[in-house]
Order: sequence, then C-alpha cells, then structure tokens
Amino acid sequence: MQEDRLRTDRVRQEIGSAGLDAIICQLSNHVLMLTGYAPILGQSFVLFPRQGNPTLLVPDAEERFAREGWCQDVRPYTLGGLGATTTVLDAVQPILARVIGEHQLDTATLGYEATSEMVPVSYSQIGFPAAGTFNMYQKAAPRALFVDFSPVLQVLQAAKTPREVSHLRAAADVARLGFEAARDVLRPGVGESAVAATAESAIQAAGRQKGFDRVQGFVHVMSGSRAALAYQAFNITNVRQIQAGDPVLVQLEAYCDGFWSEVTRTFFAGEPGAEGRRIYECCLEAQKRAIGVIRNGIAASEVDQVARDYLTRSGFGQYFRHGLGHGVGFQAISHLQPPRLSPPSTDTILTDMVFNVEPGVYVHGWGGVRINDTVVAREKNAEIITDIPRDLQWAIVSRQARA
Repeated sequence: MQEDRLRTDRVRQEIGSAGLDAIICQLSNHVLMLTGYAPILGQSFVLFPRQGNPTLLVPDAEERFAREGWCQDVRPYTLGGLGATTTVLDAVQPILARVIGEHQLDTATLGYEATSEMVPVSYSQIGFPAAGTFNMYQKAAPRALFVDFSPVLQVLQAAKTPREVSHLRAAADVARLGFEAARDVLRPGVGESAVAATAESAIQAAGRQKGFDRVQGFVHVMSGSRAALAYQAFNITNVRQIQAGDPVLVQLEAYCDGFWSEVTRTFFAGEPGAEGRRIYECCLEAQKRAIGVIRNGIAASEVDQVARDYLTRSGFGQYFRHGLGHGVGFQAISHLQPPRLSPPSTDTILTDMVFNVEPGVYVHGWGGVRINDTVVAREKNAEIITDIPRDLQWAIVSRQARA
C-alpha cells in the first residue's frame, strides 16, 4: 500500500508543534491512522518519529496482514507456543527498547495515549494503554520524558485525508447494500431480528465482494413504539414483529478493514399516516438545512441549532432528544468524538472533518424517526459520503405479510 503522505505529514507537523520527538500508540484506531493497518487482536504498537520512518510491532500471526499497510518496518513478536505464559507487554518491551535505540530516542520526549477513555472495538479484545503499558514504555526508554498526546491524536482523527475518505465511501457502499436487503425483507409480520440478520448477511457478502479482509455489520432495528427509545446511547434489536404502519428505525454500522460507516434510515411498514409523513419530512428537511450551512470555520453548535430551530418551529423540538452528530470514521458510535454537534459543544467545523448529521424525532407511544448520514466538510459546503436514498417514497415499504 502506498503511504498516505498527507496523513503522515499532518502527524509529523503535530508532533513537532507539541515539542515531541516521537509518539508511541497502541489503540487500534490510532495504529490505523499512523500506519494504514487496522490491528486484528488489538495488541499492536507503533513508534512514529518526527523524523524517519515509523515502526510497527505486531503479533507474529498478524505479520502478513500488517505488511499490507504502508509501514515498511514491521517487527513481529511471539508469545510462544501452546501454554506460553509470556505477556504481550513482556514480549514487546525488548523489541520496543531496541527500536527506540535505533532511532536514538533514548533521552527523547515521547508522546503516548495517557487519557484515552473510549476505545473502538477490535476483533477479539481491546488493547488499552493502561498503567502496565506505561510502565513497559518507561522500562523500554528509562531516560525518556513521556507526555500525554491523546488530545492531539483525537483532533488528528477528526480531519480525514482523501485516501481515508475513499475508504469511508467504500464502507458506505457496503452499508447501502445492507439497507437494500433490510428493505427487501421488511413487511408486517417479520421480526426485528430477521431484518437485522438479513442486513448483516448482505453486508458480509458485499464486503467480501469488494475485497475487504475483515467485514462486520452491526444492525439495530427498533420498530413501532420501541423506536421512540432509539435516542438513547445505543439501540437494541429484539424479536418484536413489525406491524402495519409501524415506523422501523434501522441503524447500521459497517466495519471494513478498520474504517466505519454509520447510517440510519427509518422505514414504514405500509402507509405511515399524516403525522408519520410529517415527522419524516420534517426530519429530512432539518437534516438538509443543517448540511446546507456546513462550511470551514462554522461552530458545531450552530449547525446543531439550525436543525433544532427548524424542528422546534415545526412543533417537534422537544422530541429531538440528542445532539445532531459527532465524528465518524476510525470508530463508529462515539458521541465524544470531535467534532461534536450539540448545543453545548465548543468544537469548530474545519475542512476535511468527517462527522454524521442525524436529526431525529422520538414520540413516546408512537415511535421514532431518525435520518443519519455521514458528511465531509469542505471549504464552503459539505459533501455527503453515504449516498443512500432518503426520500419518503423510498422509506415507505408497501409489501404485505406473506401467507
């Protein structure tokens, strides 16, 4: 894979601005950003110097996958055979110490992830830079000065390069096929879990056909009055059978080799009625207006306010129960990932930032509607990455229950 020079140049610039000589990272989303490789087991480390090439330390089972990224210096480590008792940190320490010496960073100032609290899910476990990790770093470079670089890494993640946006588009294409599959099976009498399973299966097939090594679909379906609870921190599918006229809120995340798309569409199992139509159209218009004001330098809270004001004037302000959006790309659902589009946010939208715009109306006793798309901010406007139908005609599914 060819190096993403724009990404590596940005990282080196921030390392220099922070007065550091290098950074060491373990979180999978940071490793992906710094090397082009998304760890499988969450046990990889990268040393990224201000000058010179980065070094990637990976479990030996991941070596062939790691070499598909752009990092040229890949150092595998082993935990031993069956019954081995060596820990990851014990196996990594001597290799990391050697790499630090090769880069002449023994007395350097090194950045690391000291304050990370939200960790994206990896394949089998999450590698988290806790106290034991920091102790290992200190043993590998006992004369170095360590500085928390987490806030800068979070900002670096917010703005995506053209290469990264292309990966997000590919993940969105996979998500689109998941929504088409969900729509095809959705009808009265079908269970929420059946809709979710069909969409997840389609995502797996689509991702494999597009050549991704690791593909996973996370589909959450909430129908009828249950959809009124979809504003909460997470959505949960159950076995409820969809009823005629129900709103059916489908939130879908597609994971493709480290990159995430996050999209929500709300369908109706037949004619939604005048109020259902009005709620849907108001959400769609609120999203359109919010996306229409996005530009470089606008306050994230102002974008939220545009959507919130419109829904308030339409009589639904009290039912818009969450912020308008958050950063997306290296991870999916993280309401704290900048830029945060919400009333109290102090974030500013800058060119190349990628985030979602998801106005919603949730009426207890009836249901909920959310329309969620991912956009990339440009100098004077925003570009929608998730090119999936959102009009009401497409949202209304008129098929009847099968005999």
